[in-house]
Amino acid sequence: MLPLTRCFASHAVKPPAAGRICPQQRLPFPRMVPRRWQSGESCQTTRDWHATVTRQSTAVPLDALHEARVSWARARQSRMMVDPVLRARPPGTSDSTLDVPWRIVLVPRSRLRWLAEFDHTHEPSHAALWCIGSKRAAVNSNPIDVDGTAMQYELQSRRPAQGRFKGVVCGPYGERYSKYLFVIDHSGMHIVREMTPCDLSSRGIALHSLMREEAVVGGEIFFDPMDAGKVCINFGSARFPVRSNYQAEKVAEFVLAFGYDTVVAMIPEREFRSGEYGLADRYGKAVQNMVFRAGDD
Repeated sequence: MLPLTRCFASHAVKPPAAGRICPQQRLPFPRMVPRRWQSGESCQTTRDWHATVTRQSTAVPLDALHEARVSWARARQSRMMVDPVLRARPPGTSDSTLDVPWRIVLVPRSRLRWLAEFDHTHEPSHAALWCIGSKRAAVNSNPIDVDGTAMQYELQSRRPAQGRFKGVVCGPYGERYSKYLFVIDHSGMHIVREMTPCDLSSRGIALHSLMREEAVVGGEIFFDPMDAGKVCINFGSARFPVRSNYQAEKVAEFVLAFGYDTVVAMIPEREFRSGEYGLADRYGKAVQNMVFRAGDD
């Protein structure tokens, strides 16, 4: 079924008088108001009217919103089902392995302090937030899957100087049930566990576009089970894709400013402009990466 927030509700119809057969109260297309009974009208007249309208409506092209709703409903039929048992279990193993870092970056502590002291709350949307980039609307998404309030009660948010994320599930990089999605906007970074059931999602689980309708960039984050000061991030978000290597590096510095000791970012040695950031750039064997640590000024 479609979510109530995305459906057009039909107007209330008075019950038919005794002895009359109630015609269908809902037509197959949105924004069509059910026809009320008229005085002196027979049941057969109403049936003929409804049959005529139904034939005419099938010839009317679907509007964009209705097409989006139909597409959403079809995708919803093959949605992912979250196994509560697996979700509650300790994370398992992962098939992905990391290569030796091709570059290690020492970020000056003065830069991390600047991120902690800066406030972007009242920045215009076109400003370069956190030195990463400007906000933009979600792309490559069904408009029904764009709702910044859908996951508001599951989100955990942080900005530099507020400390590390608390109460997260730690697991090896690439393990599905310990994966968190993240988006960054003017108020900081927001995360949610990907395998969180969501009735407003066509996939049945959390989506970047259900966390924020506008953001600078999105991706995935894993919290190391052996080292609380280490996190791994990638930039696997079709809704808020990374635009350049520079932007990816600034995201890693931003995460480091939360108080983590090490940030492992899945940034390949090639330039992003030479090809889209794909699945092979973040998962598989010997994934290329960069390591970011806090250094002296």
